[in-house]
Amino acid sequence: MTFTPEQIAAIEQIVDAKLAAMRVRSPSSSLKRWHTTPEIRQLITDNLPQLIAWVGDDEFDIAVLRHFLSRKTTMRDGDLEIPNPDHQNITRWDAQVLSAINPAVWPECPIIPSDKRRHYRLNPATQLSL
Repeated sequence: MTFTPEQIAAIEQIVDAKLAAMRVRSPSSSLKRWHTTPEIRQLITDNLPQLIAWVGDDEFDIAVLRHFLSRKTTMRDGDLEIPNPDHQNITRWDAQVLSAINPAVWPECPIIPSDKRRHYRLNPATQLSL
């Protein structure tokens, strides 16, 4: 069967419209330029067994958690931005990780603050449930 030029043009229009719609709905276009708090919480949950193996029962600085999580994902451009010029050494990633483990917002967080400033530990109840 041979298509007429009009049929070919109609098919091309249909294909072009489908491709344009796919670009609009693509998952990458719906991603923010940085990791959101729910995404970071999911990252923690998904990698909890590895985190437990890595830190054990020891207390750890928040920088350890940030580093661990950054190794478990692909960092986005916005993660490395400094959103507040008054805090020149705090990236959006740093702030988002800290926000994600806030016990007031995520009471069942497997990571809890320790007595030392900027230090955390794994919640013993979380380790027992795994």
